[in-house]
Amino acid sequence: MDVTQFEGLLERLTGTAVKDLQDADRQFLADALQDDSRLIDAPQLNELLLLANKDRVESAFFRFFFCNSDAETCSVIALAAGVERFQLFALLSFGNFIYAFRTLSRVRDEATLKAKFGDFCRDPDVVDKEFASRSATMLKVEPIPRHQTYLVGYLSTREISADLERANWLEEHARNDDRSGDALNVMVSTAESIDEGQRRELLRIVDTLRRQAASGIGAPDVSAAVAAGRAQLMARDAEMRQVQHTAQRNTNAYLSWDYMDIYFATSMRKRWEYEDLHDFVSRLMAAQPLADMSLRFFDPTQSYDTNRIDKGLVEALMLKRAACTVYSVQDTDTLGKDSELAATLAQGKPVIAYAPTVDVAARATELVKQRPSDLRDRLQFVLYADELSRAALRDSVLTTFLDVADAYDQEVPWRALPDEATAAEFREQHMKVLLDVCGFIADAEKRIADSRARTLRDSHPLGIQVNLDTGVANGVLVVRDIGDCAQLIHRVITNRMEFDVVDDKKLDSWVLKERISGCIYRVVTRNRKLTNCFWNFYRKPLTIRDGEWTSSPTGRALP
Repeated sequence: MDVTQFEGLLERLTGTAVKDLQDADRQFLADALQDDSRLIDAPQLNELLLLANKDRVESAFFRFFFCNSDAETCSVIALAAGVERFQLFALLSFGNFIYAFRTLSRVRDEATLKAKFGDFCRDPDVVDKEFASRSATMLKVEPIPRHQTYLVGYLSTREISADLERANWLEEHARNDDRSGDALNVMVSTAESIDEGQRRELLRIVDTLRRQAASGIGAPDVSAAVAAGRAQLMARDAEMRQVQHTAQRNTNAYLSWDYMDIYFATSMRKRWEYEDLHDFVSRLMAAQPLADMSLRFFDPTQSYDTNRIDKGLVEALMLKRAACTVYSVQDTDTLGKDSELAATLAQGKPVIAYAPTVDVAARATELVKQRPSDLRDRLQFVLYADELSRAALRDSVLTTFLDVADAYDQEVPWRALPDEATAAEFREQHMKVLLDVCGFIADAEKRIADSRARTLRDSHPLGIQVNLDTGVANGVLVVRDIGDCAQLIHRVITNRMEFDVVDDKKLDSWVLKERISGCIYRVVTRNRKLTNCFWNFYRKPLTIRDGEWTSSPTGRALP
């Protein structure tokens, strides 16, 4: 190793360049470093550090970063690996190399040194044993089936309540001898208590029921059809309440568990969004190596609380307790989901963002099987999120689909009671346009997922957040595959994450890149002005109070 290389190592180790090195000092260093295989110990390294005008280190520091196992020496050539190991741990826990070196180099025993890094020094084999010894939970989460998950939502269940309210009004005003529905239409049109939007929907329901009765579909008259629809809606409402009761019990189970490993952050308003997340969570937790672990995870499709304030507090607690957050990248960003991402990073914990790699042909085949109303919702999402999709809206195929979807909606009297037989008939009649539209949606979903993955990885303002306690900058880990997501979660939870320390010239920073995702996990800027100002202001100033030094949590001097 030559002297210039050694100077570079010392700059990486201490965070500052070597200064005022005399020619005689260079010669001493050249003589000491000329044999790469030469073994040196802590006192000998300290001689070299002092010769280069750097502070010395304690033996515990030298052994931890530069030596293998219980050895007391390392070779000259191995100094580079020791410096990289130091940078890795400094990036993980400190946020700048100057402060890390000054703090860690003075620690006199290895146990105290490891304590500075917290869980990053936990033995993965010990973690494995802890998982293996976990007892089963006393309180179990009762699984809510995929097709019922939307019933735990506040927004996704509005149609049930709205339709039941309309059915109650219509039944109250229906006439048993009215087979045409004309009298009901007159009542709806003249009722002063009904607003315009509700009036249009009631008239649509009555007209649809009248057409069905006239064509021999369903009940023989409108009054009977209203009664039948109301009975179905009451059954759906009872189903919703039972599912919510189950989900409330599940929430209590989540609150009681001693462990919480994973929090799933997502945004769900529509029925298909609940089903999509249910599919993702089910596939992920069934993937190896997660399937064989006794993991505890908070699944929002299985939880409910009647009070939105309490629901927010429950999710805040889950975020605080979970070891990591899995962020489901969807068509649109939302305040809630992005807040959960930021709150996790602000705690210094990993966020794994899953943006699926979309196989357009396979995805189109899946979409064809979905309800027409869901396809229209998905189409609206991609038109909102994807500029190329908006440009293609003028295409006659899309216009045709929107027309036939609107016509389908007119034939379904109760929006909360989708008719699968009607949907199947719709698919059979319009298969060609459906295939074209589903291919269009799948293609747009691929562009959106690819774009969001790039954005979160490279440019999103939420992609790097600061740990509020330590000031360490944390990055989002983006994965595109269920298997990679499962492997990364396993590494996070068992302290097996693997990194590369990279001198990123483009960012003018040192970055720590996680190997599965290839994403930035930690970063230390080279901007000296920013570094100096940031850490001067970020560290809590000390003030004397009652004769003792006390730190101010606000960063301001205490009164």
